[in-house]
Amino acid sequence: MYWLIPAILLPLLGLMLYVPRRIAGKMRSALLIKCALSAGFILYALTAAVRAAQMGAMIPWTIGIMLFTTAGMVFGLLGDVWLDLKDIHLESQQFYMFCGFTCFAICHIFFIIGMLLNYDLPVWAIPVAIAVGLLVGAFNIITEGPMNMDFSVYKWIVVAYAFVIGFATVLPVAYAISIWGIPGHSWQPAVFAIGMILFLASDLVLSQIYFQRDREKANRSVNFVLNYLFYFGAQYTLALSLFFLPIPSA
Repeated sequence: MYWLIPAILLPLLGLMLYVPRRIAGKMRSALLIKCALSAGFILYALTAAVRAAQMGAMIPWTIGIMLFTTAGMVFGLLGDVWLDLKDIHLESQQFYMFCGFTCFAICHIFFIIGMLLNYDLPVWAIPVAIAVGLLVGAFNIITEGPMNMDFSVYKWIVVAYAFVIGFATVLPVAYAISIWGIPGHSWQPAVFAIGMILFLASDLVLSQIYFQRDREKANRSVNFVLNYLFYFGAQYTLALSLFFLPIPSA
């Protein structure tokens, strides 16, 4: 179980280094630390692939999940960079925001494609995923006023992104449920589902930081801490899920 150690220690290290700098407005050093941490969870996912190759021949569907998950994480790193750059180069803030949202949408699209191609999903999974995606998107529009939010020019990319992450969150949950009673079933979908739920939670907090009209409320330290815990918890859980893929002995 030694491979669990980085998933515990690295986020804690980031909590001590990244969050204080982010709260203090030291955006350049915060960005460098966040990039290093993002590279860390990509490396963690690649470590799972190397470990699997060393243990024996991988089942074909596990290879696809590994490739698409890792590719999605790369776009997550790019999204991190763009979104933090908006607070460094204020004159191009809108451009960086759109780039960040686009990269994270692509990140989840990679996850979706990987699951659609490699999970033996139940027939109800896709209709339910579409319905949940639409509900999450509609939730953003309906609650914008009551929650004192202002999406401004980002409204429709926020709604589109909400649909994508809502859709992506349902798929591993559906697959985990469908294989639950099968002896020797893989725990990877269940762990991946936890990661996606944490990702969704981090975005809910992030929307408060970015779009809350009351800027004093938006910039509360608790928001940055919660966003960090949910987001990096999500990224490391997604990478961790690859250690739970079914791998036959050599």
